[in-house]
Amino acid sequence: MWIPRWIELAIQDIASHLGAIRKSLDEQANANSNEQPTDREDEREKTGVLRSIAQNIEAGNSSATTAHQENQRQQGELISAQWLLVWFTAGAFVAAGIYAAIAAFQLGQMIEATKQAKRSADVAACALKENQRQFALTSKSNQAQFEETLRQMQTQTRAQLNAAKASQDGATAATSAATTAKSALTISQRAYVAIGRKDGVVAEFVASKDHPDENVPLVVYFQNTGHIPALIAWDTTDPRKDGKLASLGIHLFSTGKGGIPLTASWIDKKTGMAYESESRDIAGESMRKIEMAYISQSDLEELSKKIVGFYIDGYYAYCDGLGTWSTHQFTLNYHSDIPSELRFSLVGDIPIANAPIPKSVGDKLYFPPCTATIVMAQTQQYARQKAKK
Repeated sequence: MWIPRWIELAIQDIASHLGAIRKSLDEQANANSNEQPTDREDEREKTGVLRSIAQNIEAGNSSATTAHQENQRQQGELISAQWLLVWFTAGAFVAAGIYAAIAAFQLGQMIEATKQAKRSADVAACALKENQRQFALTSKSNQAQFEETLRQMQTQTRAQLNAAKASQDGATAATSAATTAKSALTISQRAYVAIGRKDGVVAEFVASKDHPDENVPLVVYFQNTGHIPALIAWDTTDPRKDGKLASLGIHLFSTGKGGIPLTASWIDKKTGMAYESESRDIAGESMRKIEMAYISQSDLEELSKKIVGFYIDGYYAYCDGLGTWSTHQFTLNYHSDIPSELRFSLVGDIPIANAPIPKSVGDKLYFPPCTATIVMAQTQQYARQKAKK
């Protein structure tokens, strides 16, 4: 607790006076020690009162002194703390000043750098404007040259396109001419095979005079009116199923040697060999007779004595080296009441679908009939020409 200085001095003066009064009372008590007891008692009471007052005053003075000392100590600590705060505050101000000085220096440097950047940007902008101006001047002069070059390129391109179109048209025309020539060659040279001789005879029973006991074959005539050879295959249905012949006890048997259907040809990749369907050759502009069935001599004699008619159904197919491939179904009609060479007539000859070509598998490469040999020959010729080069 803080006490004003003047109060502190007044208390010290009172304490000194009280000490003097105490000292006087002690001397008086010693002087009157021989007086009467009653007086002594009264004096002792008075002295005790005064002494009590003096003690109280001294106690108060001691408390005041102690409080003053405590106050002095607290004030010293407070002053020390205040001085410490002052030093810290001064240090903070000094640090703030240093930081402000550094910041001011950096700000100055940044301002200077900004000015330099602005000057550089101004110089770059001026250079850009100058470049743009120069480019605009040169572009005007180059634009005309560019447009002229472009016009020339367009003219040349149109000319090249026209030349290319003319070449393409020529190639198309050449291809078309080649296709037409090939078609004309195929049409003019291919094989044309049909049943019947030129004199109209279609088929007949031809008995052997040298071997009268042998079966008599039924011969069917095939005519090739084309210019190149053809391969032909055939077959007939079993005429024994015909009810009329069976009711007469007459039997007509198929030879079963025609090789129908005309199967695809193929090439063995390992050996290089070409294989064709089993068939018979018919040369160009020629006729071939083929034995399709046979009848016994006795049944033929019996058949010639009776007036009877029956049908024979069958198939034939032919091909040639130009890729011709055709399959037909035919029907022959027999009449016993007319001359023997005209008893057979062709009542049906209808083209039907060819047999399908198998897919090439493994070492077998399949082709349409009659073409494998030609393909193989062309391949070998190409290999020989390539070897010469």
